[in-house]
Amino acid sequence: AEQIQLDEQARLVAEKAARDRPGNIAALARHLGIDPVFDADLLWVAEEAFDAELPEEWTAHLDEEGNEYYYHTTTGATSWDHPLESHYHTIALKQLAEKQRKKIIDMNLGKGQTSDIL
Repeated sequence: AEQIQLDEQARLVAEKAARDRPGNIAALARHLGIDPVFDADLLWVAEEAFDAELPEEWTAHLDEEGNEYYYHTTTGATSWDHPLESHYHTIALKQLAEKQRKKIIDMNLGKGQTSDIL
């Protein structure tokens, strides 16, 4: 009976997320530090994070108000944040830093400077 309840919770969580996929991805992008308008080329990070499978031993649930949270079946720990959030936040920061680095290089090359800063 407990497994059926967990399966039903997982189905509800997936349905809730799918209802507004574009809005959820834009919100997740902002949460990761990506501007959905100015950094649209990096929305793939948010999409990948949005579609990420939960690590083993983690399950998704909804509280009484319909808010999603995560439960670790071995430790009993709960979290409002997806267990892989910090991983995708790191990817976003690295991508944003690389984008900024390229922008600075392009600006310097446009001023006639050499590319020895690469």
